[in-house]
Amino acid sequence: MQPLSTFFRQRFFILLLYLVLILPWVIHGAVTILHASSSSPLDWVDHKYAPRANYESFRTLFGDGDVLIASWKDCRVDDERLDQLREVLNKNKSFHDSTGESFFTHVQSGRDAVNQLIQPPFQLPFSDATRSLKGVFIGDDGFSTLVSIQFNAAGLKERSRLVPLIQQAIRKTCEVPAQEIWLSGPVMDGYTVDAASTNTMQKTAPLSAAVVLCLCILCVESPMAGILLFLISLLAQAISLALVYYSGAHMTALLIVLPPLLQVISVAGGMHLIHYYFAAVKQKENDLYAVAAITIRDNWVPFSLSAITTAIGMFSLALSQISAVRDFGVISGISVIVNWAIVCFLLPGALALFRIGSKRRHQATEGETPFLFRFLFRFVSSHASMICLTSLLAMVGLGQGLSSLNASVRIETLFAPDSSLVQSYNQTENQVGPLVPLELAITFPKANSWTYQQKLDLLQTVSDKLTSHPQIDRVFSSLDLLQQAIAQYQILNQVPAIPEAQTEVTETLVHGSLPGLSDMHYLAMDSEGREVWRITSLTSALGDTKYNELLTELEADVQRSIDVDKTRPSEAVKFQFAGIMPLVHNIQQQLLDDLFSSFLSAFAVIFAILALSLGSFAKATIAMIPNLFPVVLMFGGLGWSGKAIDIGTIMTASIAIGIAVDDTLHFLTMFEKALASPMTRKQAVKYVYEHCGRAILNTTIVCVCGMAVFSLNSFIPTARFSWMMAGLLALAVVGDLVLLPALLLSPLGFFFEPKQKVALAPSPSTELQMDREPFHNMVTKTLDQSASVLSHPR
Repeated sequence: MQPLSTFFRQRFFILLLYLVLILPWVIHGAVTILHASSSSPLDWVDHKYAPRANYESFRTLFGDGDVLIASWKDCRVDDERLDQLREVLNKNKSFHDSTGESFFTHVQSGRDAVNQLIQPPFQLPFSDATRSLKGVFIGDDGFSTLVSIQFNAAGLKERSRLVPLIQQAIRKTCEVPAQEIWLSGPVMDGYTVDAASTNTMQKTAPLSAAVVLCLCILCVESPMAGILLFLISLLAQAISLALVYYSGAHMTALLIVLPPLLQVISVAGGMHLIHYYFAAVKQKENDLYAVAAITIRDNWVPFSLSAITTAIGMFSLALSQISAVRDFGVISGISVIVNWAIVCFLLPGALALFRIGSKRRHQATEGETPFLFRFLFRFVSSHASMICLTSLLAMVGLGQGLSSLNASVRIETLFAPDSSLVQSYNQTENQVGPLVPLELAITFPKANSWTYQQKLDLLQTVSDKLTSHPQIDRVFSSLDLLQQAIAQYQILNQVPAIPEAQTEVTETLVHGSLPGLSDMHYLAMDSEGREVWRITSLTSALGDTKYNELLTELEADVQRSIDVDKTRPSEAVKFQFAGIMPLVHNIQQQLLDDLFSSFLSAFAVIFAILALSLGSFAKATIAMIPNLFPVVLMFGGLGWSGKAIDIGTIMTASIAIGIAVDDTLHFLTMFEKALASPMTRKQAVKYVYEHCGRAILNTTIVCVCGMAVFSLNSFIPTARFSWMMAGLLALAVVGDLVLLPALLLSPLGFFFEPKQKVALAPSPSTELQMDREPFHNMVTKTLDQSASVLSHPR
């Protein structure tokens, strides 16, 4: 039979050869994907998502919602340089692709909007024109304005290049210092996220890697083993990036945190494996390759189960309707499985290859148990019931807050209050008006049963209802463009004040104004030839508006406004809130739904695996309690606080429970092995503290510190993802080293006791000696006593 050492060595070098062969493709994919990014709420859902389809339908009728809004202190409608700026943006080759096609579908300033109203068909006086546009294109002073630049799909892909060019054009044409230009809007949101992602990879990720390297050297038994583990974790990072590239996914701001997350997961699993490796080194009859093989053979079950549960936590995110979350779940789950194979088979072989641990064969004994674990054992064993009761009460109390969780992808949940983007929103809104549009599309039937006067009356009723809502700052529609023109015409032509004459004027003027309304994107014809009239309600980007509640209220208000008048034609009109903000609202609600569905899915599958592994549903239930502990406390606390959670925060629940189960599995595996020998539960817990406690604590320290570095990121979802992961994993180690042992020492621990084992209950003197004697001596004596009893049965 082939020796174990030879068997493992041959396969290790074959695996090493495979990795060397694929390394060029891994490096190419990892480097290439770092230069591509796509960060916008629109990028988080695909075209199969129903609200996205509604948004696309609205965009087809009224133009893209992907706009960049530019303004500055002296941006005024009487500034002729705005005309020059429009010409530069429309005609300069820098803003066109190689075929000469412009990257912009529409460029318009408040000056352009005013000029449209003072010319036919509207022919309004300048004062009336500016009054009609107040709060939309014109500020309260009647002169302050802004420039709206509408990007097409090709322009969005080039936004990282175009935004600085636009800023440069404004600076040169309008003579405005770069630092005084305010840029906002959805395009700037995505551009700023891209910049934050680049900053993450260039600055924060290297800092996190440096922290992980230092901790590997300090926390692993051998500094050389720590360096080796760190290098393998870098390989795991590169493979995760390559998977993003070869899967065809976009490098969103969410996927930016995947490589460092995979790194800390690799280090955490590798630390346990190194711990088992050094334990196996003491078998002096084997060479190091045999030791590596024994390490894998004896510990593949807990190590594999840990990888499986972590992958399940990741894969559960694939149930999301948000494509960015779904991509993260699939790619991260595959990355965890690949990473498990590399760490499991490559790391022990690399330790043997570099002869790491050969000098430790002569170290027959271990040092004294660290004070922390001696303290924890005494505390937990003395207060097990109190710890269990307190923890469960905390979970019940804070868990009540889960029902109050609400999600948001508002601007203030993406960027810090002092960021340049938030300041630009603030300055522009103060000077001109609110920037967040809630678009309402009203579709009239194709039959000519509705007169234009009746249509305007309905628009007036709906607009009045929208205006009355306290969270709506401005309502703008065709009425603002037509009413002034109709009144002006009646005065100039001395139209008699009789309904028939005024209705005739309205019909004539509205019919003649249809092309102008279409040019201003407030009237369109759908594919069936029906008129669709647009009403824009504006609210602040920086207020405390809860869009989900606001849209629900507005939909009810509009429905009541349409139903209230029974004198209108019987052919019903249709209405729908559309545009980017209703889409964002749907994304917010979807995020909450995904949080619970993905977490419950991960919980159910992990519970099923634990039950199969432990051989008991009761054991699996007890094992899941310390893993629910951090999630319930963190998310319940957020619910009680009333703070909105973002896309980064939501993803952490499923991921954290998958990672947290790892240490639980290592703890319970060693606990059951100890119980299989003649040990009481108390003795077994103490044995696990000595042989597994340090590895659990060290892996948590690496994960927490490695992820906490990303809390310095300026993109808030990335920062919150990092500190939420750090907080959840920190609470998880409390669950594993305090709550889990307490549960095992409580009456619930009865379920873990073997049905048949040698009964050697310790005497009181033995119990006292346990607190004073090193664990390895106690275990050796216990095992020797067990062997003696088995050899000489009574």
